[in-house]
Amino acid sequence: MKRTLVLALVAALALAHLGAAGSRVYKQKEFAVRSRSAAGAIFLTKEGKRRFICSGTSIGHTENGDDLFLTARHCVYEDANPEQGTPAGFLGSEEVSFSDNEKGPFYVAVPYKISSTDDIAILEVINGKGLPTVRLGDENLTRPGSLLTNYTYALDFGKMPIEIKSVAPVFAHLPVDLISSFPVWAHSMPIDGMVAPGSSGSGLFDPKQRSLVGVAVGGVTGYSLGIAIPVSRVWKLLSDPIQDFSPKPALTEIPVAEFAAQFGKAHAFKLVTQPGNFQFTQGGYVFKVDTLGAGLSPKYYFDVPVYIDVTAPGEYRLYTTAEEGYSVDITLVSKAG
Repeated sequence: MKRTLVLALVAALALAHLGAAGSRVYKQKEFAVRSRSAAGAIFLTKEGKRRFICSGTSIGHTENGDDLFLTARHCVYEDANPEQGTPAGFLGSEEVSFSDNEKGPFYVAVPYKISSTDDIAILEVINGKGLPTVRLGDENLTRPGSLLTNYTYALDFGKMPIEIKSVAPVFAHLPVDLISSFPVWAHSMPIDGMVAPGSSGSGLFDPKQRSLVGVAVGGVTGYSLGIAIPVSRVWKLLSDPIQDFSPKPALTEIPVAEFAAQFGKAHAFKLVTQPGNFQFTQGGYVFKVDTLGAGLSPKYYFDVPVYIDVTAPGEYRLYTTAEEGYSVDITLVSKAG
């Protein structure tokens, strides 16, 4: 009798274990289907011709239901090139498709948030209501050797799954020469797997967390590891209003007369800001300084006398008293807290 009870208990425990394991496998398969469906391709249209450029992932929706599409910054925005004399700016009119063969339907995509510090960007996919999305996870929960799935349009071959291994949540010893060439990779993490042209912006999915843990952005000649931006930097971008490029109205409006009285040429003040975080607080308001890719000269980081000229409500230009004519765009962010 005891033997029968023990065998029955063992059988019950085995079935329970198989049931839990089966449920876990089912959820992972379900996540694989969802993450593949949420992976999309970005196309750039110039001179009437549409061409594939990058990959990305749907990660959520705006308040009005439009899709939020995560990708690499360099797929969306090009920094200024002084040697070639080209200014910084968005690459152009972009669209997103989620089909396996890149044949559409195509959704119009506009900038939503473009990071000024990391190689990540978020597009707002117009009329992207109801598109599958994946949630954001935590790269620190991965382990060296953990298998990650990368759904990508590498080399323009259409959507495909690529197996990538996690190495570490951060680069412990990122080469100095790499950082000098690609400062937006300063907070990147190493991955072991193919990051080919066209893979940029594609998501790295952890089946155990059933979430996105990183964004593949590139590889380095001479190094076997790939480069990815960890999902913690995506969380930072989502929560940082200073890095918001979306066409939203200012959070606070300052009457022109009040603004001119506080910031006009007769009321020069000291601008104190830092590279990579061009914002300042003055007169009870927080402002963002858009350098238009030119970059503020180091002398502008250190208490340089400046004033702001009002051109129209919500449109401002910054001038230095030392170098007349130098200007950048000033955008009102919020009332100082």
